[in-house]
Amino acid sequence: MEPEIINLKENLERLTRDVDLLKKLFQIRVNEEGELSEWAKVELEEARKEPDKELISLENLKKEIKDGLSG
Repeated sequence: MEPEIINLKENLERLTRDVDLLKKLFQIRVNEEGELSEWAKVELEEARKEPDKELISLENLKKEIKDGLSG
């Protein structure tokens, strides 16, 4: 395979593993009734304190991901 295709394949495989891990972590953070655990509530409260100027837009995130995959 061409090096670019191999690199893309490796990046997609890594991304798939990361998403699977995030899904598993999220499942741990939700109780049987579908409510956030105490840990998740604390994390959410901390995230809400983050200043808006430090947040990244979805479009910028997509661009960073795209640039990372192509770079």
